[in-house]
Amino acid sequence: MSLTDACREARAALEDAFLDRRTPGAEVRAHLDSCTSCREVEVELRTLSEALLGLAAESPPERLLARTVLRGRAELAPGSLARAGTGPLGPRLPRGFGGELLRLLGVATAALPLVLAWNALVIHVGGRLLGGVVPEPVLSVLAGAYLASVAGWLAFLYGSIPFVAHRRVQRTISEATG
Repeated sequence: MSLTDACREARAALEDAFLDRRTPGAEVRAHLDSCTSCREVEVELRTLSEALLGLAAESPPERLLARTVLRGRAELAPGSLARAGTGPLGPRLPRGFGGELLRLLGVATAALPLVLAWNALVIHVGGRLLGGVVPEPVLSVLAGAYLASVAGWLAFLYGSIPFVAHRRVQRTISEATG
């Protein structure tokens, strides 16, 4: 169901009134008398407002209120920057993610030959040390289990790099804007 311009204006006024803790104006009231879907939005906002009033024992700091109202308005605004961060396939990656990902992958990839050489040495020396004590089939199973655990840890480590890069970029952005 598409909204008319009058409905969009009335809902924007209702949202502003909700965020400013005031009652909507007479022109919005006139629209609410004729539009049931906008009246439902008003009832939901009024119910939410009453529920929130029952929770607050003391008022939060003014700075927190101002930031919350600004973020709420930005989220509710059509075509806002908050909604502009989503594309047809979901959220877009933040600016700087590619560079941070390449930097982290470069460091991790530089250490990979050392990790592989160390594990090859462990398999080789471990095979020699245990060769006289442990039968060959058991030794093969131990080597396979060791290699599987190393592969699992490497997959976990390299698989987490994009998440770490995303978190680092988000933290940098929030520090710059906050």
